[in-house]
Amino acid sequence: MLETKTFRGAPIRIHPPVTDRVWAFGPLGGAPLTRTLMLCPSGRITGYAHEAARFWRIENHQILILSETGTLSWRTIRREPRKDGRLAFALEHATQDALFVLEEAPPEEAGLSDAEFLFPPELERHPTVLRRVLFIGASLAALCHEQLGTHLPGAVSDYVEYEFSAPLPDPKAPLADYDAIVIQPPLRAVLEDGVIWAERFNAPGFAAITLAQAKARLETMMAHLLACTEWGNIPVLVANFMVPQMRTLPVAGHAMGQRLFDPGDIVRSLNMALAGIIARYTQARLLDVDSVAGVIGKRYVQDDTVYFHSHNGALFQDWDDCATTPAIETTYAPKRASLMRCLFRQMVWTLRTIRHNDPVRAVVFGLDNSLWRGVAANMAPDGPTPRQDGWPMGVWEAIHVLKGRGIAVALCAQGDFESMRALWARIVTPRFIQPDDFACLRIDQAPVQESMAVICTELAVPPEQVVLVEACPTRRALAQAALPRLRVLGADPYQTRRILLWSAETQGGTAPAT
Repeated sequence: MLETKTFRGAPIRIHPPVTDRVWAFGPLGGAPLTRTLMLCPSGRITGYAHEAARFWRIENHQILILSETGTLSWRTIRREPRKDGRLAFALEHATQDALFVLEEAPPEEAGLSDAEFLFPPELERHPTVLRRVLFIGASLAALCHEQLGTHLPGAVSDYVEYEFSAPLPDPKAPLADYDAIVIQPPLRAVLEDGVIWAERFNAPGFAAITLAQAKARLETMMAHLLACTEWGNIPVLVANFMVPQMRTLPVAGHAMGQRLFDPGDIVRSLNMALAGIIARYTQARLLDVDSVAGVIGKRYVQDDTVYFHSHNGALFQDWDDCATTPAIETTYAPKRASLMRCLFRQMVWTLRTIRHNDPVRAVVFGLDNSLWRGVAANMAPDGPTPRQDGWPMGVWEAIHVLKGRGIAVALCAQGDFESMRALWARIVTPRFIQPDDFACLRIDQAPVQESMAVICTELAVPPEQVVLVEACPTRRALAQAALPRLRVLGADPYQTRRILLWSAETQGGTAPAT
């Protein structure tokens, strides 16, 4: 595997070389914990801050990843082949029955990938692994069936083609084998082909009648499809429709001063109706394919540039055997791999929300450079108002959203409580958040680890269900050393709101602490 037998400090020769690459690291088959890890020649690990991954070395042809105390955390067990030539190694955890992967990050995926951006992995503690999935639907479901094993190694799937509204056939495999059933309703069977003759939209009432009929067909189709919820206690994930990229409103509508619907308006309305249908089933959840496509860029993933609006498929060319036609990649540069990674990651994310894996029941915020810009102790009571431009004040709204989900919020900082309250009105403007909005406040001279222990006790929430948002690295380290199961954020204030609001672990569903 690795030619150098023993390595401590600077290497003499390592083959293949591992110190000149940026690595992705995370559970095998799950979302990476980081895509910026580097194995430095000094033996330190940079680009990823975790107490279990501080150092590395090579012994007996194995890469060893060590904790900050020098104990073994992971060891490589085999090479993982990659068709594009990137290095990848499977690692086993030293104390848990879990496999991880250390994989050379593709250059174009430096920083956050689309999947990590939409479905943050930072608050995960235990990976959720998909083993077997049943896909039901049209071309997009078939594509997911084809690509599942490529993006989630070890996962397998079955596929049931479903192009028209009809009762579902009996499943092929034993139901207990499935982790999830994924349904992609075919838009064409709902909307039908009448919308292709676009001049019909000029006729008064055509769009409204088309929408009403499509909603009726959607109700019938989903009654057939969601009958699978009676097969057993299996999560059912239902994909919505991608809204067309551009309006195609007939010109005559503008001339007559009318507000006419076009296919995009109809698909938006169908998505709302679909969400309402899914809400009636306790074990069914929505897969928001339209939002995923919008984040990646619909120009890169949606086929309405070349196909009917009613087709609602993904943009790729492996179905095209026209040898004289220019490759679709030369003009549109499809991002099929990114779409697949996002859809599979959304499946895992949705399962985590259903199962309440690693739930967060309380979030504790620091003040300085966490809740506001700057350090309050350096602000004179009669001085100028601190600058707010560029500061991500959306964290104030995030606090209210978390409370609405049943998650307790608290404050923890070193300082004088009365001084903080006097400065609050001048620092937090507009006054969207107040000290009274927090369930617990610890503003005193106590060490952060003591204050966090008190907050956990007062909120009756164990440390493993608490997240600390703190900008000071020393305070984060002290809190996590005293409470190892505590999760911490705050090093990058521009990521705080996204991670707190979009993580599966903060979607609520548990009773709030009081």
